[in-house]
Amino acid sequence: MHGTAAKLPTSDHEWCAYAELDGIGIHQLISGSDGGGDNAVTTARFTWNGHHLLPEDTVPFLAWPRSPKGLAEAFLAGGDSVSSVVVGERRALAGDVHELALAMPHVTVEHGPKGNPVYQVGGKSFVFFRTPRPDAADPVTGERYADVIVFWVRSEADKQALIQDTGSPFFTTPHFDGHLSVLVRASRIGELTLTELTEIIQDAWLSRASPSRARAWLAAQP
Repeated sequence: MHGTAAKLPTSDHEWCAYAELDGIGIHQLISGSDGGGDNAVTTARFTWNGHHLLPEDTVPFLAWPRSPKGLAEAFLAGGDSVSSVVVGERRALAGDVHELALAMPHVTVEHGPKGNPVYQVGGKSFVFFRTPRPDAADPVTGERYADVIVFWVRSEADKQALIQDTGSPFFTTPHFDGHLSVLVRASRIGELTLTELTEIIQDAWLSRASPSRARAWLAAQP
């Protein structure tokens, strides 16, 4: 199927069993359970990332900057087959990386030999979409990851804090030993909140901006 989205009725017991179905969209039917006669039925939009059920971006048409704290919590209560779900601040999306990087001042975009974007400040890269390399590959199949993003960090301590956190999607490889950066796969960006991703990109920019630009930007923050 090219250019056509398939819509199939299914159940959570079915799609939750397939970790390889990364990125499928889910519209979940939800009915009220207030004890009244006629319960309203609505749908909630989610994305299954192969491991977790993530709320879909609830503000796809808002221009940047988006307010991470401006999304009110929604409580979705259902019947026997739908447990209560709390949707708070939305999860980050791969597209947010581009928007957040471009939102920083004095940023230019270069492109690698395969068209991969490299975001720079003052000619120094701070976010880099990497092409597949042998050092970042599936440990089972050996297939090279095609969605690795490199974020610069300000210190080795910052790097270690990110990659040693067992709940973090960030990692490194021997190729980057001694390099002040961390790696993350775009397919795992959704494990971060928008606020967390914002802080990572802002810190990456600060690590590469000139001292005067960094001071000016920090002074302008509320």
